[in-house]
Amino acid sequence: MNESVKNGVKEGVNDSVKNGVKKRVGVIGTFVWDVIHGRDKRAVAVEEWGGITYSLSGLDAALADDWEIVPLIKVGADLAQRARVLPLAQAHRSGCGAHRSAATQQSRRIALSRR
Repeated sequence: MNESVKNGVKEGVNDSVKNGVKKRVGVIGTFVWDVIHGRDKRAVAVEEWGGITYSLSGLDAALADDWEIVPLIKVGADLAQRARVLPLAQAHRSGCGAHRSAATQQSRRIALSRR
């Protein structure tokens, strides 16, 4: 980090940003398929990705522009094809090293009910 002092305050320019290289953070987890009953007034359940996707979304929103996320994700064989498209495509900071591993068993599914 290059630092200078201006009016008694340290100012820094990160070398990685200056050189166009992003910092990387790895995240390990599993995609889960959620079925949520009673989330809103609709009679039908809402189905969507869960598990690590919540952490990835929060991290994507919280990280500065000089960071990228490199997720290492396990998904069941039944949803592996679907997971190749979503949800990493929605993450703004998903790095080129993202890896999805298809397990031989079925994906975990969670049913949530709101009362």
